[in-house]
Amino acid sequence: MQGVKNLFQTIINDLRRGRHLETYALVGIGIILIVLDLFGTTLLADDKLTVIIAALLILMFRSRSELTSADIAASTQQVIQEIQKNIEAHVELDQVLQDRQSYEPFREFVQDATVLWVYGASGINVLKNTRDLNSIVSKPNGQLHVIIQDPTEAASMNVLHQQLDKYNDLQSDIQSTLFTLAALARQYSGKMEHRLLDYSPGFSLLVVDPDGPNGRLSVEFYGYRNDEIEERMHIIITRQQSQYWFEYWAKQFQIMWDHAKPPAQP
Repeated sequence: MQGVKNLFQTIINDLRRGRHLETYALVGIGIILIVLDLFGTTLLADDKLTVIIAALLILMFRSRSELTSADIAASTQQVIQEIQKNIEAHVELDQVLQDRQSYEPFREFVQDATVLWVYGASGINVLKNTRDLNSIVSKPNGQLHVIIQDPTEAASMNVLHQQLDKYNDLQSDIQSTLFTLAALARQYSGKMEHRLLDYSPGFSLLVVDPDGPNGRLSVEFYGYRNDEIEERMHIIITRQQSQYWFEYWAKQFQIMWDHAKPPAQP
């Protein structure tokens, strides 16, 4: 405790005498960046950047005292080693590649969303969340785009029957979804659109706020004849985690959207 008190007294004395002002300014800025980064309010999405900043701050703060070249070299080497450890840290794939049981509630995933893009063979598991969908589309700048499979394309439907679990009644699910989509389209004309795709890409896709800084998406892979829907693998990607892969999958949806066709009017 006395050591901390002495440290603060030294800092106060330095500031009064105008010593090491550049160092203290940089340390202060670095601390602010770390706090903002930990709370996810900056673009420093990679945890390694926080570690690097913190390590460099420690070195800078220590250098405010008179250090020998050997001390500086030793401290620098220690910082480099710590950075390398974090960069080379083992990634647990089970934390990245997950099954349906690890899905967070739909309401939490789309929380604060203004734009939602959905692709699914039938999309029924998303479209059943009508209250959450309404909360998105009813916003002044709300938008909902939904793509599902064209039930009249026999070849594509046959492929999906091989991909999806055996308990899936795809035709019935698509008809139920089309009914819900038609109702939403009438209620939110110009803000909600849906289209039909003639080809199964082998995955489903959910994109939240594709152009926003907090954009996030989920890609679920159908696989081949899974016994249960819970067995499907999915991955969550945020723009902050990887701008490249987030924009890749968002573009995949845009390509499908451009290729898909609006449903025939009754």
